[in-house]
Amino acid sequence: MAYEVKIGPIRQIVGQSRKAKFLEHVEILAHGLPLGPLAWNMAYGNIPVLGAIALVLVLDVACADQTITLRNGVRMPMVAAGTFLYNNSQAEASVDAALSVGFHMFDTATDYNNQVGVGRALSKTARGEFFLMTKVPGCGEPGVRIGHCYEDTKTALSKSLQLLNVTFVDAVLLHTPPTPALLLRTCTPICDMIRSQWQAMVEFYNSSRTRAIGVSNYCDSCMGCLEGEHSLGETPMINQVMYNFGMGSHWRGLNDTAHRLNLTLQAYSPLGSNLMHNLFHESLAKDPDAIRIAAAHNRSIFNLALKFITDQGIPLVTKSSNPVHLKDDLDLWSYRLTRNETAILQAKKSPFYESMTTYMCSQWK
Repeated sequence: MAYEVKIGPIRQIVGQSRKAKFLEHVEILAHGLPLGPLAWNMAYGNIPVLGAIALVLVLDVACADQTITLRNGVRMPMVAAGTFLYNNSQAEASVDAALSVGFHMFDTATDYNNQVGVGRALSKTARGEFFLMTKVPGCGEPGVRIGHCYEDTKTALSKSLQLLNVTFVDAVLLHTPPTPALLLRTCTPICDMIRSQWQAMVEFYNSSRTRAIGVSNYCDSCMGCLEGEHSLGETPMINQVMYNFGMGSHWRGLNDTAHRLNLTLQAYSPLGSNLMHNLFHESLAKDPDAIRIAAAHNRSIFNLALKFITDQGIPLVTKSSNPVHLKDDLDLWSYRLTRNETAILQAKKSPFYESMTTYMCSQWK
């Protein structure tokens, strides 16, 4: 079978292949992608047959393998497969399923207690084919004792490599601020703990055992502990925080901090966490606007909720062990929302059950 491709005035027969799957609406897709002058010339016929084929390649890369570039130049996939609350065997199965449908990024953590399973699944794939992110506990969490923040963090970092059976990870985060922040609701009095842990992180990064370092659940008071001379030469490159449909485009000031420090925000629990899974899903499933917009694009409401986030340029961590659902979670760039649809979604203030960005400290800007 062959496809007749029309890009502007160009017509060319292209054989059936992976490159052909975006051809039906290739001209529409071109308008939704950050194409440079060369690609526009290809799209509108100034570069004939070769240009048509080249644009198909551009579209395939842009739609199937979306990435964001971190401050240090490392390219990180926009969508990661998460493993929260999976044991080792479940994590292995979920990573296997994610790999089978085209995922290239995987998220785990020391306190998920499943790094062995994640490592087993990834050992079946060439190291250059995936982006691996893990997290080590904040000081005061199990394995990192208060009073021993630096040395225990170093130990946790090395142990993660052993459990994952890799020589390096692509990114590693401090999973939370030190535990006193949960009661204090600020990190200002415990900056010394944060800086001790960050010293271990920077050393790990400088030893080439990770390609990027960052934090998770850090509010502005925690980030302030690592600014200026206290950054030890490297401020966090990523801050992974809770963000989901129903929070609009308001990040309670975290986006302003991210812009100022040139760090990347990453959303976890984009479809609600397992701790309140049914509440979020039930509320989303009843939202008339989400139902209408998703139906207009022949998408699931969950696919729409993820697209709402990635359309803001925010990478995310999703989760499923079902290959059908995982494949749906990746298909976020083959259609476009209208400006009106985007505005409607940004105005949403519910589901609001988990609209907190970080549970560890206060961020109420």
